[in-house]
This record gives sequence, C-alpha cells and structure tokens, in this order.
Amino acid sequence: MLQEKRGTWFALSPDETKLAYIHGWDGNVTLLDIEKQTWEAIPLPPITNVDGAVDTTEHILWSPDGNSFVYAVLWGDCGWYLFSYIMQFDINTHTQTVLINNDEHGYLPLEWNEQEKILLLDNENHNWWLDLTTKKITPINQ
Repeated sequence: MLQEKRGTWFALSPDETKLAYIHGWDGNVTLLDIEKQTWEAIPLPPITNVDGAVDTTEHILWSPDGNSFVYAVLWGDCGWYLFSYIMQFDINTHTQTVLINNDEHGYLPLEWNEQEKILLLDNENHNWWLDLTTKKITPINQ
C-alpha cells in the first residue's frame, strides 16, 4: 500500500487505476490514468498570494469511492503553514471545488475514510472534521 494516512505528493486511487501527483514544490496536479495510459494536467485555481510567504502544493487524498481527490495549497514560512486552501477535484466532471478558502489554521488533509468527512490537522496539531456537504469544520475532542 502506498498510502495509509496523511496525504503525500502522490496517491494511488482506491481501485489502483489512477495516480494523482504534484509537480515539484508548488506545481500543478497531474492525473495519470494507468489503464488508458493517458494523463491530464490540472492547473491550480487562482489563489491570492500571501506577501512574504512561500507556497506549496501537497497532501493528496482520494475519496473512498475513487471519484475525487483533495489536495492542499499552503502558504507559510519554513514548514509553518499560515494559510491553507483545500481543493477537491472530481475526476468525472473535471471540476475543482474550494472546500477551505484561505484559512489561517493551515489545515492539512490526513484521512478520508468516510465519503462525506475528511480528517484535518491544523498548524497547532489539533484534529478537525471537514464535512464535505456543508463545508463546516468541527473540532475533534481537544
């Protein structure tokens, strides 16, 4: 198994037919269809630059049904993420949705075991649930 918990710079779909990966530190996401031997570049959405901070794209996680994946676009300094975006890409419609927009908690997607809920980690090491239906973020007992 390539991925158990925490997103990485690449992630194999649950059915092992697709691979999503990131080009470099702040690159776009690429979706590789292993069976069809095709690939698709997924450009990053327009995101507001944070003055004096560097950006990174990382932490890809697939949905349990394999129809979408999430990834984080983060702004910060030396590993301390000051602002985060969590994006969801639907592989059937080829659309992206902003799930978390420019949030100061530096959220990272950790685990996606339930279809409508993603486990997040913030920059202070607290865990949260992200409800994909409502986009509401709730703390896990802290």
